[in-house]
Amino acid sequence: MRMSLKIKVICFFIIFTIIIGITGIAMYRRVILDIVMKEYEEQSVNIAKAMAQTVDAERVRNLRDAVMKIYNETDEKVLSDQWGTPEFNAYIARFSEIEKSEDFLVLREQLRRVQDVINVDCLYILWLDVPGKRMIYLVDAAHEGACPPGCADPLFTDDPDAILNNPEIGTPPNITHTPEYGYLLTASMPVYTSDNEFVGYTTVDISMNEIIAHEQQLIIIAAVIFLFVAFLIGLAGILLVDRFIVRPINKLSDVAETYTQGEANFSELDIRTGDEIETLAESMKQMEKDLTEYMENLISTRSDLATVTEKAEFLNREANIDALTGLRNKRAYDLAVADLDNGNTAYAIVMIDLNDLKMINDKYGHDKGDIAIKNLAALIRRVFTHSPVYRIGGDEFVVLLDAEVLAMRESLIGRFRDEVRALSQIENRQVWEKVSAACGYAVYDPEKDQNSRSVFKRADEDMYKHKAEMKNTK
Repeated sequence: MRMSLKIKVICFFIIFTIIIGITGIAMYRRVILDIVMKEYEEQSVNIAKAMAQTVDAERVRNLRDAVMKIYNETDEKVLSDQWGTPEFNAYIARFSEIEKSEDFLVLREQLRRVQDVINVDCLYILWLDVPGKRMIYLVDAAHEGACPPGCADPLFTDDPDAILNNPEIGTPPNITHTPEYGYLLTASMPVYTSDNEFVGYTTVDISMNEIIAHEQQLIIIAAVIFLFVAFLIGLAGILLVDRFIVRPINKLSDVAETYTQGEANFSELDIRTGDEIETLAESMKQMEKDLTEYMENLISTRSDLATVTEKAEFLNREANIDALTGLRNKRAYDLAVADLDNGNTAYAIVMIDLNDLKMINDKYGHDKGDIAIKNLAALIRRVFTHSPVYRIGGDEFVVLLDAEVLAMRESLIGRFRDEVRALSQIENRQVWEKVSAACGYAVYDPEKDQNSRSVFKRADEDMYKHKAEMKNTK
């Protein structure tokens, strides 16, 4: 069967347009959407991790114990899929007193402050019932429709055996779809106490409805545009089969073949035939413009995600800083020595204690005591320039000397004690303006020390020995 050139032109451009449309949509879904989804997944993990390091883990442990005591004593567990039924309400009523507890209220307020700042859908804390393969809600930060303590959901993960066999790993980012909430991206990270006990998961929900809706809108728009372009191409093929058709079509074909590789753009075409071919070229330009603008809008979401990441990192940094001195705090110290206990590197712990703080507070006021603390902090920072300094108590400071600084420990300790002695003897200064502090240290010995607590104890004993010497020389 022979076909006329007009029919061939129509068939060719219809097929060509469909190929370009499928290629463009496939490129969008595979590249652009994948980038955005990956950013959202990384962000959900970062937020959950920041919350796991920020919440009061001791309160989480207390709340977990209270909820699981009632949960384990309850023979008939009613899952959240029966929400609103009399059976569910009766089951949840058993946990009602927990919502009045200080641990629950403090944790919920911590979660809500962060949730309101970073503008995610919800933050909550869960515990895993391994035998029942369920997630148990401990506290939910939602202002409306929050899941109460004891509310149980089936384990939401693509690989439940992995988390059931090793609950401490948390759950990777996972997208769920429900009629109530639509598409939600959920990620969980484990919460540990200072003694390294796993006590629950901080979990974040980020709505993906807008991203999914944008994807569907783009597919519809792209399909409509390409169908319209196919119609114009077919009409032009019927009317023109001579040199006013072939040449422009060849130009369009050349650009289309290299468009997906970024080697050419439809906007660079200059076709002036005064007919449907020129209209086709302008339509392709508009299509390219629409796709470019939409992709730019999607890419711009990356900057929004970066802002949320910065906020989460800021919260994490603030959680490790002592407000009075600007030094690292007890939480930061616990994290640091936990890393040391996991390794086998050489280090030393320097223990420093401010003398007469109670006397200064009682006699001159706590504001003068704060001055004394800050003066000592400044001296420690000045002497131990290359080592991290921590304020672990009201008048207690710790310096961690790593392997590079360890050889200088005697010199550093001697310099510190000399400067303390000099400052404490300056006349015409108030007692809170002088600096008087005892200092001791201990070096990690793998044959003596099982962990950093043993090194800390020996450093503390050495510090008290120095304190006694100071008292005897007065």
